[in-house]
Amino acid sequence: MILFTQCLPYEDMATFKATIKKEKIRADKTWNVLIRFTHNRQVRYLSTTMYVTKKDLTSGFKIKNQLIIDRCEDLIREYRKRINGYG
Repeated sequence: MILFTQCLPYEDMATFKATIKKEKIRADKTWNVLIRFTHNRQVRYLSTTMYVTKKDLTSGFKIKNQLIIDRCEDLIREYRKRINGYG
């Protein structure tokens, strides 16, 4: 789990997005769901415990499974709370 120790000012807004890296397919034909964290043009990927199959993805490799999307939004909400000093 990432710990954020400093609050970010509004103009230095960090962004989060749930994504996968299509080239990182596992032997069991699944992909790990990642949270892309961008701040000051630097990108980091935070691994999750969620995995998706081809049926959970669109043809453009975007996540379409609503349960996965909802869980990712919950994680992102928690990360934002920590960044803003509320969590």
